Amino acid sequence: MAMYTGTNGSDVFLGTSGVDSMYGYGGSDTIFGSAGNDHIDGGNASDRLYGEDGHDYILGGEGHDYIKGGS
Repeated sequence: MAMYTGTNGSDVFLGTSGVDSMYGYGGSDTIFGSAGNDHIDGGNASDRLYGEDGHDYILGGEGHDYIKGGS
């Protein structure tokens, strides 16, 4: 499992084909889950979160978030 932790800045994460755990922390983040059953948490601020393939858990957190689950 790949694990990603963001910063207070605006981060961009691209997931792997396996299971990923991604936490954006602060800042306006953009997170792509890719394939696999991912856990995505945007953290604080307004984020863009994309689950892509797999059975994903997506949490927007505080802020005005755009969330797309995928197929």
